[in-house]
Amino acid sequence: MKICIDPGHGGSDPGTTAAGIKEKDITLDMSLYMKERMEKLGFEVIMTRTSDTTLRWHERAEFVKKSGARLCISNHINAGGGQGAETIYSIHSDGRLAQLILDELGKAGMKKRRAFSKKSSLYPGRDYYYMHRKTGPVETVIVEYGFIDREEDRKKLIDTAFRNKLAEGVIKAVCTYLEIEYKNPDCNSCDNSNTVKIINAEIPPFLKEGKTCIQLRTLVEALGGKIDWYDKTQTIVCIINDKKLIMQIGNPQIKIINLQKNQR
Repeated sequence: MKICIDPGHGGSDPGTTAAGIKEKDITLDMSLYMKERMEKLGFEVIMTRTSDTTLRWHERAEFVKKSGARLCISNHINAGGGQGAETIYSIHSDGRLAQLILDELGKAGMKKRRAFSKKSSLYPGRDYYYMHRKTGPVETVIVEYGFIDREEDRKKLIDTAFRNKLAEGVIKAVCTYLEIEYKNPDCNSCDNSNTVKIINAEIPPFLKEGKTCIQLRTLVEALGGKIDWYDKTQTIVCIINDKKLIMQIGNPQIKIINLQKNQR
């Protein structure tokens, strides 16, 4: 499945700016992250730009039109005094992908503003935005992640970790829309059927005086370890992989022994 990612603006066109932050830099950073992640998920990804280069509007649209991509995600940052994320879809689309993206951005922590389409007043029956009007059969969604001139949004947008969360939201929405399996960044090669194990604890986790308490034997044995209790010394000994943990009731210290090193 081929996807086109369009980092808005670039080069001599900085896009919206505020407090020294330029839209073109944020959109490029997010787009490069998306490309890497989506390729790991099996997508073929192309980008309208991969560096700080200038693209005229018709060059950008023509590139997308001829790309052969199924979808195009056009990344942008808003301005004008509002707040939150917006997604914009073609008047010829049902808007489902745009709504999925907006919902995921909300889950990631950005306020949801709206998902909408806009008709052109100059071209009857056609889209207002050229990224919809001029990109041919490629379904394009313009994503406005927040308002750069709104301090609350800007603080989130300049945080790399938060931007990556937003990008992940878009990726997840695309996977949902295309009915393609989505995997978290730390589990790109996981086979959940093999790696997820569910066990039932005799005593479920509980809170006591603000602290989380768990049944130690259940946890250790679930990790493939062994646990012994020595009543005379009130001592617990756990062996997990190459580590031995020794704990004594009433003693805050835990002794950890590296068994492999000890055996040399």
